Amino acid sequence: MRRPSAMQGSLDLPDGRAGRITAILLTLCGVAILWFGLIAPAMSWYDARSRQIAETRLVIAHERALIAALPDMQARIARSGRIGGVTLLAGGSDAVAGAALQGDVQALASRNSINLDSAELLTPVKTGDFRRIPLRISLTTDYPKLIALLGAIAATSPRMLVDDLSLHATGLPDPGRDLPIRASFTISAFRAAGGS
Repeated sequence: MRRPSAMQGSLDLPDGRAGRITAILLTLCGVAILWFGLIAPAMSWYDARSRQIAETRLVIAHERALIAALPDMQARIARSGRIGGVTLLAGGSDAVAGAALQGDVQALASRNSINLDSAELLTPVKTGDFRRIPLRISLTTDYPKLIALLGAIAATSPRMLVDDLSLHATGLPDPGRDLPIRASFTISAFRAAGGS
């Protein structure tokens, strides 16, 4: 009489056609687990890393082109004493240039029938061979006058740049009248770092 082995009672694997189908299914499950658990994530990581490296190379190439062009641009600016063909602020110091900027802005506002609520000179910033003179202003006016003032600032000489614009409506709409707007923004102009 044959004694059953310990393995025979605990594990009955199908044989014949059912066994082959089970083996194929187990193999396919193993391949799927291997694909989705290891190969697909590795390929996805590789593709993302390749794109990141290509983008970094593109940025580096662009930065190198800008760096190569910088000396020529600085030389042209130094020869002309102008930024973009527009005269710099006059003045032997930041304070004098700031006062000139403040006077120019005040004149532009007056021409557009706007009273400035405040005008504050901010700390000048050295930018290469130039000094950026920033002026923070706030005013309350209607929208058409504000747009006219911003247009006048953009068209003036020396060139003035507007930055950090903040707009807030004040009051309630009144039929037939434009809604007053409280605006604050920074106007910057440049002067030569060495003086006038």
